[in-house]
Amino acid sequence: MSSDLKGNIYALPRITECYFCFRGPKAWYYKPWLDKLGLEVPQTTEEFYEMLVAFKTQDPNGNGKADEIPLTGSNVGWDDSDIFVYLAGSFLYIGGWLWLMIDSGKVVEPKISPEYRELLRYLNRLYSEGLFTDLTFTMNGSDYKRTVNGSEPPIVGVALSSYPGMFADFSPGDRGLDDFYTLPPLEGPKGVRYANVWNPYNGVDLRTVMSTSNPYPALSFRLLETTMLPEVTVRADLGIEGVDYYLAPPGTKTLTGEDGALWVNYDPENPYPDPDTEAIQRNYAMPNRWPTININGHEKFGFISKMGRLPPKEGIDPDRADYNVMINVSSKRDYEPYNAPVSMMLPPLTIPDELIDEVEDLRSGIRDYIEIESVKFVRGEKSVETDWEKYLGDLNDLGMPRYLEIYNQLYEEQKEIWAAVQ
Repeated sequence: MSSDLKGNIYALPRITECYFCFRGPKAWYYKPWLDKLGLEVPQTTEEFYEMLVAFKTQDPNGNGKADEIPLTGSNVGWDDSDIFVYLAGSFLYIGGWLWLMIDSGKVVEPKISPEYRELLRYLNRLYSEGLFTDLTFTMNGSDYKRTVNGSEPPIVGVALSSYPGMFADFSPGDRGLDDFYTLPPLEGPKGVRYANVWNPYNGVDLRTVMSTSNPYPALSFRLLETTMLPEVTVRADLGIEGVDYYLAPPGTKTLTGEDGALWVNYDPENPYPDPDTEAIQRNYAMPNRWPTININGHEKFGFISKMGRLPPKEGIDPDRADYNVMINVSSKRDYEPYNAPVSMMLPPLTIPDELIDEVEDLRSGIRDYIEIESVKFVRGEKSVETDWEKYLGDLNDLGMPRYLEIYNQLYEEQKEIWAAVQ
């Protein structure tokens, strides 16, 4: 149940875990190019730089043209295709609520730190050598797919996204599903290696509230409470057994490749049906509409999606035979080990009514300025050497001290509540 700071019940929530998207963003490297050039998977920012240089200079697509784009992202998704977020994990953690974080018990803005300055230096180095282009800041979803997955021969070496669906199609032989592999967070020059933006506070949103005019609050609450029961959750989220989902046979792997899956949404006796004869949508489930516990995408329930499910091919790693298993196994193997400590993460604090307008005004001005100026630093329009102090001064003028003062005050008032939640 969701309550206010005094313990009064406000609403019943929907609890969701999308395992792979809560462990994004990710980098996906084009394995055939590494194999062709005889390169190892990079583990550090310097090795990553060297790999990108090889992609740019050694014609890995073999067409005799200098048309390769070593690295690209886009401006689509939940910041998971943002070049700043993935590579930031090699310098600092920026994955907290509102991009703020906790350092030594205080709320801080990581994007005014020396570590963020180092990130901008590194990105400027990559940009100035043509290892990624302005497309990274401007591409929409269709352009991103066309650039990464629609060119022949391939021209992109590394694509950024929480999952390949941002740049790939779900069809047999699709390049994005078969040939792009997750690249774990890179170790930075000072040994930092975080998987941004995992945050355990994600995944809870309010779905049902009760008005004060309700004449039967106790009865209504009892009705709503039943939606949290396991059998109701399964029915709401998955539909009808034997139609929308099936009990998993013994030995079926979970989303993260472990034993113990409970359900699958394909017939175990016919896991790869003819797509021309299979029903597209049955509508016997009603996910995302009730204050339930979400099953789709939750690692402990082991629900395996049919989305993008393709018959396994000879020589293909079993973990990659099923699309949804592939992205979740990759998330667990390559990103979960690098989660930042929960103690660094700012929980979603409750803002009093009298501060909401002030906080929103401060936040929008600060966030917009940081985003615009960061791109200028990366593109070389401003220098991290000569313009950094002005950047910090401008943020002070936009109210950064007051912004942090408010959040530190709220954090002090509410941290014991969130400590109990952990």
